[in-house]
Amino acid sequence: MFYNNIKLQFANNTFKQIKQLFLSKNAVEDSYTQQYLDTEDLKLSQNHIFISLDQDQHFLTIEIPQHHFYKQLENFQKNENIADFLLENKHILSHKKIHKLLSSSLKDSQAPLISFIKINQKIFKYIYIEDNLEIEVSLINSKSKIHNKNREINQLEFSHKKGEYQDFIQYIQSWLENYPIYFCQLSAIQQFTVGNYPDHCYPIQYQKAIKLDQKYTVHHAMQLMLQNTLQHLTTNLSALTTNQFTPDHIHQTRVAIRRMRSALQSFKDWSQAIDPNWKIKLADLFKHLGTTRDLDVIRDQLIPQIEIAGSPPIQLPQTQDSDHSIHLIMQDKATTQLLLEILAFSYQVNDSHIDSSKNIKKLATKQIEHLHNLVCKNAAIFNQLEVEKRHEIRKKIKRLRYSLEFTAALFDPKEVSSYIKNLKPVQEILGHYNDLCVAESLFKTNVEQDSTLWFVLGWIASEQQHTVNQAQKDLENLAKHKFNP
Repeated sequence: MFYNNIKLQFANNTFKQIKQLFLSKNAVEDSYTQQYLDTEDLKLSQNHIFISLDQDQHFLTIEIPQHHFYKQLENFQKNENIADFLLENKHILSHKKIHKLLSSSLKDSQAPLISFIKINQKIFKYIYIEDNLEIEVSLINSKSKIHNKNREINQLEFSHKKGEYQDFIQYIQSWLENYPIYFCQLSAIQQFTVGNYPDHCYPIQYQKAIKLDQKYTVHHAMQLMLQNTLQHLTTNLSALTTNQFTPDHIHQTRVAIRRMRSALQSFKDWSQAIDPNWKIKLADLFKHLGTTRDLDVIRDQLIPQIEIAGSPPIQLPQTQDSDHSIHLIMQDKATTQLLLEILAFSYQVNDSHIDSSKNIKKLATKQIEHLHNLVCKNAAIFNQLEVEKRHEIRKKIKRLRYSLEFTAALFDPKEVSSYIKNLKPVQEILGHYNDLCVAESLFKTNVEQDSTLWFVLGWIASEQQHTVNQAQKDLENLAKHKFNP
C-alpha cells in the first residue's frame, strides 16, 4: 500500500523528549553510517537517485524515492567501479524504468563515483501491539556535516504491519495530540541534498490518470479518487514543509487541492463516510498558499504585452509576500490532522469493491451532464453577467474538467477527448480573464501613487472585454457539444 509507511517530522529541540519515550518502551537502538556517492557533476542526486555504501562496504543501496524504489545489493566487488557495475548488471534492478533512469544519469560519467554526503543515523524502534493492530514505530535521528556546516533531521516513521488501517491512523493521531510533529514524506538524504546544494530541488509531483471500473462500488471509486489526489498532493506539500520549495511545488499543491475539493464536491453522495468539513478545511488551506503564481503570470505574461502596447516600463507593485509563512501553515497540526483523516478514509480496506446494484458509469454521466448544464445555461448572456457570476462559471468549468478526468476510464476515450477539446478553450480563456482581474485589482490599489498605471488599467479593461466576448463564443460552442458517452 502506498501509505503503509508514514513519516512525520519534528524540530530538533523535541528529540530528547521523544527519545525518552522510546527508551521507556525498551526500544531497540541501532547506529548506521551511509556514504552517499555521485558523479562529479552530481547528476544522480539532481535526478533524485541516491546510491550509498554502508560503513563496512557490505551493502550497496539504491534509493529512488520518487518511484518508491529501494534495493540493497551484496553481490558486487568492493574495488569495482560502481557505475560500471550498475550499468552492466541491469537485471539486478528488476525494473526497466529504473534502469533507464539510472543509465541516463550515468552514461556520460567516465570517472568513478565520488563521495558527496555522509549521514550518521541513530534509529530507535519498538513494536506497538493492541488487539489485532501491529505497528513498527521508529525514531530516526540523522546527522551530516556538509560544507563545514552541521545539519540534523529528526523523524518518526510508522509502519503498518497488521490490523485495520483506520486504527493505524488513529494511533498516529494520538502522537499528534502530544507532540509538535508534522507530515513530511521526504527522506533525510533528500533534505540534506536540497538544503546544501542550491541547484538541487525536490521532485515535483504532477497529477496521474486514474482508472475506475464500472463494477466498483461508489465508495471504493471515491476512495480511489482521493488516493489519486493524495499521491499528487503529499510530495509537493512535503517540499513546502521544509521551506525549500519552488513556485511549481506551490502550483501543484494548489492543483492537487482543487482536484481533491472537486472530487469531494462532485461525488459527495458516493460515500456516507465523507466528512463535509474536509472540503471546508481544504478551501482554507488553499487560501494560505500565497499569490506567487498570480504575480508570476502578471510579471512574465501580462506586463510584456502591456509594454509592447506602448506603456512606460512597469514596476510590479509591492505586495505582502505570504510565501515566507507557507511552511508554517503546512507544518500546522490542523494540516497534518486533515491529511491523516483523508488517508484513513482513502486506504481503509472494505469487504468488497464490487457492487452491481449501482452503476457508477451512469452516476458519473449524470454528474457530468449536470455540471455541463450549470456551466452552459448562461452561455448566451455571459458578457452581461456580473464579474462574480463569471468567476463562479470559471470554477465550475474546472470542477467539470477534473470530474471528467477522474471518471474518464469509464467512457469511450474518443468521446472524452472530443468533449475536452471543446472544454479546454473555455477553461483557458476564463483562466486568462481571472489573471486580468487579479492584475486589475493589484494595479488599482497603486494608481494614486503612480499615474502611469492608468494606461495599464485601460489596457486591462480593453483586454477584459475582448476576453469576455471570446469566452462567450467558446461557451456557446461548448453548449452545442454535450457529453455523449
